[in-house]
Amino acid sequence: MLRVSGVTALVVTLTGTMTADLQQVASSDPPALAFEAASVKRGAPADAGALDQLPADISSSGNRWSARNATISMLLMTLDNLSMEQIVGGPSWLHTERFDIIATAGEAVPDAHLTQMARQLLVDRFRLYTHIEQRPFNAYALVLARPDGRLGPGLRPNAPCTARAEARARGVPPPPVTPGPPPQCGRASMRTVEGVRQLRMTGQPIANLLTLTGARAALGGLVVDRTGLTGTFDIDIDYVPLSVLTTSGDTAQLGSSVVAAVEGQLGLTFERRREMMDVLVIDNLEMPEAD
Repeated sequence: MLRVSGVTALVVTLTGTMTADLQQVASSDPPALAFEAASVKRGAPADAGALDQLPADISSSGNRWSARNATISMLLMTLDNLSMEQIVGGPSWLHTERFDIIATAGEAVPDAHLTQMARQLLVDRFRLYTHIEQRPFNAYALVLARPDGRLGPGLRPNAPCTARAEARARGVPPPPVTPGPPPQCGRASMRTVEGVRQLRMTGQPIANLLTLTGARAALGGLVVDRTGLTGTFDIDIDYVPLSVLTTSGDTAQLGSSVVAAVEGQLGLTFERRREMMDVLVIDNLEMPEAD
């Protein structure tokens, strides 16, 4: 946290992309893709009650994948676009022990390959084995609020960042940029002024909005993206965060600020639904050997 003239500011860059398909983490077949080198070190234990805060730094770029101060549950949520409720079983330290991981490949590879290699690293170093089941969930689905599909003023498609993300996913060079500085794709800034959080996101998928606003914690349940919006967006949203409402004792309004801001400023809304969801069941997970 950086405090500037009474304003709390936080800047984070999300350089990786989340995969929408939940895939098997472990396989009995020899790995098709693996990092050439990887370092895994244990960090300080996490506060299990604070996992709804901004996630640890997990990023990928070129031939490098890294995680700083991250729990295994955070890694699984990021690699497979999961919520905490979709991870079942495993030892208690799954949510508390933090790790610093740096892994490199011999050459630049597409983001999808880096994700597959990161999964294989968890198999090799943590002996992580899983299987997938479908279970029913009461969920909040993020959907378009207006019948005509019109978005709010705080939600704008970012064509240059979408093109760059698609190029990275295919493993090809990004398209040339127009004169001027390159787009700041994946950047998010957050500051709180007089109890109001101001979140500014550049060139990010809609799913990241659910993570950075803490919508799941505010609503008190599983939240899924059902907007059908693809590509990346610039997102500007101001709302009163859960921590402020809790501290003020205004428990009757928990979640209402985020919900109202999402609908009024972004043109999206949350619908309560019963959905069948994939869950990742952990069959085995072990502490890694020290480097």
